[in-house]
Amino acid sequence: MQPQTRHFPLRNRIISGLSRAVIVVEAAARSGSLITAREAAEQGREVLAVQGHPFDARAAGCNMLLRDGATLVRHAGDAA
Repeated sequence: MQPQTRHFPLRNRIISGLSRAVIVVEAAARSGSLITAREAAEQGREVLAVQGHPFDARAAGCNMLLRDGATLVRHAGDAA
């Protein structure tokens, strides 16, 4: 089966379900990464995010996740 954009949310729902936690490093305000993070939270998985500069559009999604309760990750030891 060829990869298709419409399959992204379903595929990542499965991936987040197989994971103990999801770490979001970079995400725009409307991104597939946020769909995956939402699915993980709904499945009871831990959601972690790396903070970005407040004026960088590529960090808006991570900053929103942190605002909404995701765990801050500053270095690899934080994710353990």
